[in-house]
Amino acid sequence: MKNRIMALAMVGVLSLGVLAGCGEAAPAATNDAAVEAETPAAETEEVVEEEATEAAEEVVEDAEATEAAEEVVEDAEATEAAEEVVEDAAATEEDAEATEAAEDEEAAVEEAAEDAEEVEEADAE
Repeated sequence: MKNRIMALAMVGVLSLGVLAGCGEAAPAATNDAAVEAETPAAETEEVVEEEATEAAEEVVEDAEATEAAEEVVEDAEATEAAEEVVEDAAATEEDAEATEAAEDEEAAVEEAAEDAEEVEEADAE
């Protein structure tokens, strides 16, 4: 991801550099005129390079922000998955308690049946 962003930034910088280099130069009448003509072009090239650098830095910052946002989304998904595990554990615990209560009730019913059989046997004697 970072390589793509850096490649995109470099393409932007190089493209702006190429575009800044394209242009007609004024014919030099004298040495002084040539020096004066080159100075604005050099300044323009510097400005273009600065703007290209700033644009590349903004692209990198945007990419970093996007990466941070993706990490936040991943963390949110992990949190949601953890909450589901906790809910499943709570449901399992409730099921275990219900099973235990049912077993206790079944044991009580069996005990009552045995007591009833004992009473019937005692009455029969």
